[in-house]
Amino acid sequence: MAKKGPQARAPLACALAFLLLLLPELLLAAGLPSAVAKTLTQAGIPTESLSVWIAPLDGRDGPKLYYHADTPRNPASVMKLITTFAAFETFGASARWQVVLQTRAEWQGETLYGTLELVHDGDPALTAERLWTLLRTARAMGIRRIAGFTVTAPALRLPHWDPNAFDGRGQAPYTQGPAAALAHFNAIVVTLTPHPDGTRVVATTHPPLPLPLDTQALTAVPGGCPQEVRHLVEATFVSNRLVLSGRYPIACGTQTLALAPPDPNRYVEWLLTAIWQELGGTIDQKLARPERARAPFRIAASESPTLTEIAYQMNKWSNNVIARQLLALIGYETAPDASDHVAAGRDAALALLRARGIDDGHTVIDNGAGLSRTARITARTLAQLLTYVSQQNYAAEFFAGLPRLGEDGTARRRYHHHPLAGDAHVKTGTLRDVRALAGYARDRNGRPYVVAILLQHPNASAAASVFPLLLTWLAQHG
Repeated sequence: MAKKGPQARAPLACALAFLLLLLPELLLAAGLPSAVAKTLTQAGIPTESLSVWIAPLDGRDGPKLYYHADTPRNPASVMKLITTFAAFETFGASARWQVVLQTRAEWQGETLYGTLELVHDGDPALTAERLWTLLRTARAMGIRRIAGFTVTAPALRLPHWDPNAFDGRGQAPYTQGPAAALAHFNAIVVTLTPHPDGTRVVATTHPPLPLPLDTQALTAVPGGCPQEVRHLVEATFVSNRLVLSGRYPIACGTQTLALAPPDPNRYVEWLLTAIWQELGGTIDQKLARPERARAPFRIAASESPTLTEIAYQMNKWSNNVIARQLLALIGYETAPDASDHVAAGRDAALALLRARGIDDGHTVIDNGAGLSRTARITARTLAQLLTYVSQQNYAAEFFAGLPRLGEDGTARRRYHHHPLAGDAHVKTGTLRDVRALAGYARDRNGRPYVVAILLQHPNASAAASVFPLLLTWLAQHG
């Protein structure tokens, strides 16, 4: 028998060296629940695409699961937790914004010989309903004829925003950016209802629009309702009209279609004009007279909900526009002279993370909403953030704003029969190649845990069941 020389032993040595290199990863994979590892394998996803941090909130002894917790990944809408933290730290949970309706014009009888002025302060939650209340007060005072509206907004310096940049759906409200005079979250809801006679579709808008709604090209048809309404109906702003076209199955019943206004920067003026006309007011630009220097006469003011309530809406329903507006307002508050208040907001949020000993240097904030391909954070940073927040005087407000697993918000349709349904408050995030979840949960003994799970891979959607499996691990081992 021939002796095995160095050349014969080389392949064995290489194999051993390779196994030694793989050992850390094999040990890590061994720490995952077998059902999780199996799900990832079946979906064609390497285990290193997953990050997990599950540990008792108090940091003491108890079942823990750490896995690639220091790998930066895209958190999708879970990034809103950073924006919420930074807003609470900057403004306080009880902070409010205020808009004022006033005039400097001469007022005689029903006629105002000038404009009604809306003084906006960047309020992230100015709705059409609140505008209606302001204008209703003016009408109740007897004002009917005005020369128009003017809007005074804070000096927010905002970068160019392309709503089509992310996914090409620039007409959708979730793609809209911040605005100095934000109104109704830059959203228009069109409600479609088949007429009882079955021959046409009745369409209405909320808020009202100061332009006609053209439905001549929208046809009611028989048949089932197989698609989302946005795939059935096309909405286009053409020559000061909103044109709806398409074939709308009667079986769809009442459905809604969310749109963004064609010019978000002038949307508040649109709303003021439309609401004023609905209230019986008229606008005649010929009424304008040179205004003398006089103190403004305040007609009415409207306070926003508290930041707690605003954050509740932002996180429960993952409102991107609120998140982007808050980030810009943080920048405006902390660096009013900055050339870009969105960038200043990012800097302020990162500075707060560092000052609180949370950031590990890997956090990348884009627009504060998480609808981004560049945003990054680690599971450890998320867990540390949630732990820090739990010790602050706004902890209850922060906690209440997170969707309750299986019951409300964006988590209402998930995990209905999961052991932790109703016992976990978590923010979820979803992008084409990202699934994320972070928040608080209780084990079977009622002990609070902090949870942060990030999955980033082109096949992420095929392994969404990893998240309930990991929560099940907590329910069983806690």
